[in-house]
Amino acid sequence: MREAVCPIGPAFLLLISLACPVLTAQDDVEVWRARYRRVEAELRAAGQPGLTPEQTRARAAALDDLADYWRAGSFGIDRRSVNGRAPLFVDGDGRRCAIAFLLDRSGETALVEQIARNHNDAWLVELADEPRLQGWLRRSGLTTVDAARIQGPGMDERMLSRMRRVVLQPPPPPPPRWAGPEDAAAPTRAGGSARPVGAPAPRAGRVTPTAMPVPIARGVPATELEAPEWELFWEGARDGFLVEAAAPGSSNASPREHARADLASRLVALLVHTDAHIRGAAAQALGNLREPSRALLIAVDDAQREVRMQAILALGGVQASVGADVLLRLVRLDAGQRDPLAPVALIALGLGGVVLDATVRRAVTEPGSDASVRLAALVQGELTGADWLEATAVADLHATDLALSCRAAEALGSVPSVQAVAALTRALSGPNRELRRSAAAGLGRSPHALALPALQTAYDLEREQVTRAALLLAIGRHREPDARAFLLAELSATQRALRCFAALGLGHAVRTLGSDGDAARTALRTAFVADHNHSAHGAYLIALGLARDTAALDLLAERLAHGTPALRLAAAEGLTLLGGDDAVRRLRARLRDEPCRVVRSAIADGLCVIGRESDVTAVADVLAAEAQTDAAAALATALGRRYTAVGLAALRALAFDAARPSTVRAAAVAGLGTMLREPPPRRLVELVREANWRAMPAWLSNLLAAAL
Repeated sequence: MREAVCPIGPAFLLLISLACPVLTAQDDVEVWRARYRRVEAELRAAGQPGLTPEQTRARAAALDDLADYWRAGSFGIDRRSVNGRAPLFVDGDGRRCAIAFLLDRSGETALVEQIARNHNDAWLVELADEPRLQGWLRRSGLTTVDAARIQGPGMDERMLSRMRRVVLQPPPPPPPRWAGPEDAAAPTRAGGSARPVGAPAPRAGRVTPTAMPVPIARGVPATELEAPEWELFWEGARDGFLVEAAAPGSSNASPREHARADLASRLVALLVHTDAHIRGAAAQALGNLREPSRALLIAVDDAQREVRMQAILALGGVQASVGADVLLRLVRLDAGQRDPLAPVALIALGLGGVVLDATVRRAVTEPGSDASVRLAALVQGELTGADWLEATAVADLHATDLALSCRAAEALGSVPSVQAVAALTRALSGPNRELRRSAAAGLGRSPHALALPALQTAYDLEREQVTRAALLLAIGRHREPDARAFLLAELSATQRALRCFAALGLGHAVRTLGSDGDAARTALRTAFVADHNHSAHGAYLIALGLARDTAALDLLAERLAHGTPALRLAAAEGLTLLGGDDAVRRLRARLRDEPCRVVRSAIADGLCVIGRESDVTAVADVLAAEAQTDAAAALATALGRRYTAVGLAALRALAFDAARPSTVRAAAVAGLGTMLREPPPRRLVELVREANWRAMPAWLSNLLAAAL
């Protein structure tokens, strides 16, 4: 991990993450009302192509009903001790949730009663296979995604009861029974006369079909979250993006194969070096080179724990039978005799693509197993796409160990099933904020169509600001137009401290869209200029790079040359993510003149990721002249980003130079392995890039960083 340019004290971070706003009862009702108003506007603006005229009229009527629902403000009251946001189809006084209200209005009272009787606390995703509900959705011109976006949780009675001047509206009168087919075109509204479906209601201020989503008045002070929080997210995610952005280097495999063979014996000799840093780096490099040397078995028994970890991880990369046997032996022992580094061995088996047999799988996932072993088993199952992953992760969502339950939530994101989305939707609405953040990360990764509406609804009603930031980032991992429209609205409408997270999410959402994302890129540049929260400006620079906004080249170059150290760092990384010859020229022009060693290493990273042989030569020259140990180690790591003949020669000279400091030599040795390896598995890149780093144990985050 690189040193932070603008460090934040742990006590201050704890204070802002624990802060919780106090809302009045009216605020609470208004938040719910604004949430449904926003959903109505979204659905009207999105439309639904391909509908029949009957479905078009029915859809308009359903959205009119939704408008009646939120204006009345008679939302369900949850009197159960759930300590979280939970759905309630019909509450104890007969109040309907939004979906139940729409069903009633269209004459489906019997279906409402059936669902209330059998699945009253189910999220829509859990009702997706209900045939009568699906039939109603088709007739109403609504999709399952629309319905999932409409549904919201009940209001927590305990919060309301703690507030002064609480006045709950009485339950609405029962809706009239649907008279039959002759009323299909003009169902009667409760308390009113019939009117044609789709006719505008005689009320001022009605949302028109072309209206943008309505900002929600959330009543949350912006001081709860400070913008530098984004740096913690980016510090964990950046390497995953850089690995993805790295150029392939030389297309000729012969020099690389020759370099691997030539280096193997020299790296093996370093496994018995007197310095543990160098021994560990040598083990890591041999694993990346997939060198099936039995010398790694010696390193597995090294006296230093860190060297053992690197050697075990390397055996997974080797994928040789002897390595797998050793790793399985570390894992297979009974829980009371299991090696302390069994979790590392499990992850190494995952990196090697070894699928666990039933006996081993049961031994490492049983409830009595150590939490770190079960956590590592989830990583192993995710890396191998194991068929047991979903059931195990759902069970571990309820573990008493928070890190384990958070990892289970993130692992479920790789399972594209309704059951996985349902479990994550429940976790996203639960009482533990850290688990909510991990559930957001999981749903951000999920390819299922119902993942996005779950994230949007949670964001609408979430009060804790760090979790809201996590939700914006997760929404940005979806490529749907609805996600982009949502983030565009939040880019200007949300509180100031959250806008940079909307920018990061939007940058990610349009990264692969080409010219289709130009409107979003323009909005990002505009938001950067308009946002006077200077500590957030770095996030916008990275967002512009994520968005591949070539129109932002001059802006990024200007901040790289004249910004604060924090802005120069962000500009360098933004240019790296942007890529291309123009970005390279701007990075190259700044390399030698940059006074800050952290920024200089970021520029070197960029040049080695996207540059040419001449750019790598420039980085190697700077490295040769660098006298500061930490800076030289960072430059050596940068040289390892991609294969070039110049970079290879520079790292070889550094790695075996006994006069160099051991930390610099170790960085060069590890860089050689990174340079000459095959690309890491995509599952690993996604796991690292899209994790909730706050909930990840230090041993796992360090291990995954080393594997990447």
